[in-house]
Amino acid sequence: MLSQSRVFEEVMQNATLFAAAIVKQLRPGDDLISQRQAYEEFGRDFIKRNTAPKGVLMPLRTGTASNSPLKYSRTEILALQETERIMQRDVRKMLKDYGNAE
Repeated sequence: MLSQSRVFEEVMQNATLFAAAIVKQLRPGDDLISQRQAYEEFGRDFIKRNTAPKGVLMPLRTGTASNSPLKYSRTEILALQETERIMQRDVRKMLKDYGNAE
């Protein structure tokens, strides 16, 4: 059974994700953050691990030159974090259920 604080935490995480999605639809440019910002907000390891071709994040190059800045969608990063959190929760639940089945 989920505690009230756990449910509140999940609601707040979803609210943040929904708010970011609204910003992305209304003002797409405001959703994009620099690679440096992405590293600072979400962690360099997380961003590098989840950037294509190995991961699902696809940064956009804002210019035509090969050294033009890379931009990431904050909404996509938040959605990926939520996806990983849900998957980890489900794996823990499966392992717990498996342990109780024996």
